[in-house]
Amino acid sequence: ETIMDNKNEILIYEDKDGITKVNVTFTDEDIWLTQNQLAEIYKNQGLYCEAIAIYRKLSLLNSEKSIYFAGLIDEIEGKKDRK
Repeated sequence: ETIMDNKNEILIYEDKDGITKVNVTFTDEDIWLTQNQLAEIYKNQGLYCEAIAIYRKLSLLNSEKSIYFAGLIDEIEGKKDRK
């Protein structure tokens, strides 16, 4: 799927291993991410400690979602152990 306007492009695709990838090109623009989106990027880049730190903060800020964030942290810690 490609989303474009006259200066910007967002390309969402799956690589040969079936992993979803996002390529973004912005010209003279800012990009805003939520903390959750940034944590997902860190996780996908293998920056597990950074992702976990964000999820822990989000868990404290959003106590009603703490179980959700705990699950994400457990998932990342499992990946760290396999590395």
